[in-house]
Amino acid sequence: MKIRMLKIRLLILSGLAILVLTACGFQLRGDYQLAERLGKTDLQLVDEYTHFSRKLIRSLERAGVELVTAEAADSIIVVSKSALTREVLSIGNDARVREFRLRLELEFSVLEGGQDESGEDPGIRLRSQLLQQQRDLRFDDGRVLATSREAEFLEEDMSDALVRLFMQRLSQLEPL
Repeated sequence: MKIRMLKIRLLILSGLAILVLTACGFQLRGDYQLAERLGKTDLQLVDEYTHFSRKLIRSLERAGVELVTAEAADSIIVVSKSALTREVLSIGNDARVREFRLRLELEFSVLEGGQDESGEDPGIRLRSQLLQQQRDLRFDDGRVLATSREAEFLEEDMSDALVRLFMQRLSQLEPL
């Protein structure tokens, strides 16, 4: 009898939890829909072979953006800076680095595509934005390869975070 009452209470609580989650507007985050905000887009990257650049291209295509040349573009995304730096945070008694900070900085802007009748440069849709991510890493002499691989993982994680921030900024653009 007690087990049956416990099951009923658990069922009621589960139902209430589902009701509360749906009532508050909770939704899983889907892909960004940017095609109506950017149209056909020319993407100008500093280095198109970095993890950030490859991830950004995939995210833009998944969001419905058609990547074209500058002549056919409605919008031009210019990534003018993409830099990974290492900053020493602490040095041990043996004069070796013990801890350092990885910082990934990105600067971009969005311009209107093409040229106007007077042949002037395109207008600005989104002024220059600076995005950055940083992670601290402790260096261990006994695990040199592991620390090196961890630095690569942190760089990929920072790139992924910057792509999400980048896409959020683009999603705030006014539609064409």
